[in-house]
Amino acid sequence: MAFKFAGIILILFGVSIFSTVTSFDCSSLVEEINSGQLNWLADCNIVVPVSTTKEGWTLALTFDQVFTGVGTWELWVNFNGTARIATLSDREPYGNTELDAGQLFHFRFRVNYGRDIPKPQVISMNFQGIELCK
Repeated sequence: MAFKFAGIILILFGVSIFSTVTSFDCSSLVEEINSGQLNWLADCNIVVPVSTTKEGWTLALTFDQVFTGVGTWELWVNFNGTARIATLSDREPYGNTELDAGQLFHFRFRVNYGRDIPKPQVISMNFQGIELCK
C-alpha cells in the first residue's frame, strides 16, 4: 500500500514539473522590437523541442485578440485572424531544412490589426504539436 501511495505521489510530482516546464509565458519567446500604427514587429527565439525531417515542420501561434494579418520574411504563413491563429511553416531558403532538437531557431514576424481592436499578443505557441508556451 505504501508503494502505491509513493508511486502516485511520484507521478503527480512528475506531471506538475512537466506542466511547469512547458507552460511558461510566451513573452519570454516573443520580443516586440517595433510598433507602428496598427501593427507590431517581433523577434522570436525558440529552442526546437524535437528534431524535424525534410518533410517540413509547423509552428502554430495563437493570439488573444483577432487580427488582420501575420507575415514573416523567412517562413510561409497561413492565418485565420478571426480564429486568432497563424500557422508558420518552413520555406526556402529554410524549406526542407532539418532542425535538430535543442537548436535555437530565430525568426521575425509582423502582426497587423484593425483600428478598433486591442493589440493582439501571442498567448500560445506549438511546434509540431508540442506546446512551447502558454
